Amino acid sequence: MQIKGLFEESLPLFEMLEERGLATAEILHFYGAALHESKKFHSAVVKFNAAMQMEPNNPVFINSLGASFLALDDIDLAIELFKTATKLDEKYYLAWLNLG
Repeated sequence: MQIKGLFEESLPLFEMLEERGLATAEILHFYGAALHESKKFHSAVVKFNAAMQMEPNNPVFINSLGASFLALDDIDLAIELFKTATKLDEKYYLAWLNLG
């Protein structure tokens, strides 16, 4: 099975966790990542934003949100988010790579 299929198969589990009120910031982030990898970028943005409501200064979440906006061709917002992630953690290399 391809990895992409595994992301799509995980979506009902994430949905169930969220419906039961068990979605932590990390779970919402992974939910967003699975949606992003399934090319459901608008839905990924919603989940990344939900994760950021719980942990607004998490550079990983901010970088992931930027990646989804980049996929949606909102380049200016994506760059702003990548820069924010690097300011929060100057050693967070994925945000630097996304800026490159």
